[in-house]
Amino acid sequence: MDMSEALTGGPQEAIAVPSYETVQADTKLAAIRVLSSTGGVEVTEALRGRQAEVLAIINHLAVSAGLQLVFGNPKEEQIQDRASLEGTVTDETDAGVENDPRLAAFKAQFEALPAKSRRNLSWVQVIKGMSQSVDMLLSNVAKLESAQVFEVDQNHNLVFCDGGDEVPNSTLDKNYFNNHRETKAAGLELFTEAEYRRLQTGKRKYDKEGVTWLESGDHPSSALDACCRRGKVSVRNDDMPGFSVPFRGARRLLRVKFHPVT
Repeated sequence: MDMSEALTGGPQEAIAVPSYETVQADTKLAAIRVLSSTGGVEVTEALRGRQAEVLAIINHLAVSAGLQLVFGNPKEEQIQDRASLEGTVTDETDAGVENDPRLAAFKAQFEALPAKSRRNLSWVQVIKGMSQSVDMLLSNVAKLESAQVFEVDQNHNLVFCDGGDEVPNSTLDKNYFNNHRETKAAGLELFTEAEYRRLQTGKRKYDKEGVTWLESGDHPSSALDACCRRGKVSVRNDDMPGFSVPFRGARRLLRVKFHPVT
């Protein structure tokens, strides 16, 4: 049974769905009472004549759950799961998700990367192939400080990193083990030495005052740290990874999987 039939008891003309913000407060309250199993006959009656508003509420809940409801001809309505493991992000505006204004800064950063760092892919190929919604992507990127696009890796991940000139303040004065554990718990990674050297290949130089831990495993007897002094990358093997200093922290990475769209 399609969405319109489920709500009205039979085929009808397609319903024009209003925006969630315009749904009346009493309709929202009645819907909440139904969802919490406290709705009586009077609640059901209150909702019965408000199919369009109910659809708006359902659509609002679906978006929060990572689903997209496709409204149109009732015979063709269907629910598309855009949060499935192999799914792709559907267009969220008429212009397409690749032009979502919330991603404009990242699009500019991506297009400014050398072709090698982009693996000769376009922004459209990458962002349309994302296996998560824009909202989820932004939520994950928000775990970084001054996030910026770093590169596309060989496993088809769009890689973001902490983009500030210096190591993130929230990570400073923590030893390797604490930073490593907290970074992994957030779904992020530390830079490897090779990645850190690639970060420092452009005109802009990072960590000219601070020092960042590099990936050295879960339980190392010594750990790598790195910085950039006088335009040169300096990597050091610290044999006291359990020791913290105020100016040393962790610059981190976020990898976001995508399937290139041809």
